[in-house]
Amino acid sequence: MENLKFVTDVEGPVTNPGFDFAWLTLDSLSHRLKEKYYEKIKRFDEADDGIWLNERNEQGWSTGTTPIISQCLAACDGKTDDDLLAITKQKIVENKGIDEVIKFLKEEDIEQYFVTSSYPAVSLLLGYKYDIPSSHIHCSGHQLSGIEKLYFDSNRDLEKELRERSPISILRKHPEELEAFLDKFMDNFYETYKAYNRGDEQQVKDLKKKHLSILFHEISNDEVMYEMYYLLLKQNGVMGGHKKKMALESISPNREVIYLGDGIVDADALNYAKCGISVNCTNKYALAASDMNLATNDFSVLIPIFSDINNNYGRLSDFEKLKREVKAYDGILFSRDDIQTNFNKVRETNKEFKTELKLEYERIA
Repeated sequence: MENLKFVTDVEGPVTNPGFDFAWLTLDSLSHRLKEKYYEKIKRFDEADDGIWLNERNEQGWSTGTTPIISQCLAACDGKTDDDLLAITKQKIVENKGIDEVIKFLKEEDIEQYFVTSSYPAVSLLLGYKYDIPSSHIHCSGHQLSGIEKLYFDSNRDLEKELRERSPISILRKHPEELEAFLDKFMDNFYETYKAYNRGDEQQVKDLKKKHLSILFHEISNDEVMYEMYYLLLKQNGVMGGHKKKMALESISPNREVIYLGDGIVDADALNYAKCGISVNCTNKYALAASDMNLATNDFSVLIPIFSDINNNYGRLSDFEKLKREVKAYDGILFSRDDIQTNFNKVRETNKEFKTELKLEYERIA
């Protein structure tokens, strides 16, 4: 019997949850852009999740778009992929025990994949470090063609692959026009979210039509316009919500995956996987979609969990025994039943562990 495939989000499950590259990018912006957009992007982030929730059953909008918006603003600010790669290298911190987990998976011949909403450099740095094939890395930006996957699997060149995947080089060509578009797009997006909250179906329809008009008529440069269409409407550059699920479907149409996630963007992927594990997760939709939940500061505890799940092909042989093993690592493991019957306790426990990790990240930074 073949091993299950292991698929994970990156920010949170692999890197410290204090490492949020979209917000690190925003922190690096010029004073003018930071003043103008910091609060606006918080509203956008809220709307991104809210519209996904309203359109979830129809697989409409796919949340996980804030990283794309942060890249657009970086382009407006004149930043290059080299600039953002330098920030990634400077700020990235992996969770304790992750290197041991990846080593274990390789020794057991378990295929590993990244499926993430983050800027391409984040997953590429880790993918190249741990020798995860480029064809196994799904991230925001441009998705690699079949030929490109074959090429970069054989010819590892991080900087070249980053340029292929990242939209920055195109977006920065017309910064003033892009900024004007973002103003209207983000305002329209938030108004759509508010219309959903009011239950005003007609206004939602009107605003979504305006959304299309803004996209196709506010950007005169065809190359930039198509790029924004690709990223924001066609959403091939957004790896969140049901887009993560679609990535898992391409990896394993028969759901033969273990998926590890930590937030709302992982809910659909957690629900799709044969075994969905949320880690240090405080989002109710992701927790509700989880087969089990882990609160931990030492990610090497995933080794006995993965071993047991893989040996029993998606199930656990003895959950109570595994709980005791996790406790030996000072972690806590919750079953689906624990999540359903004692949700507030599960969420608060996860919050405590996540907060501790974020504080550790701040001390290191």
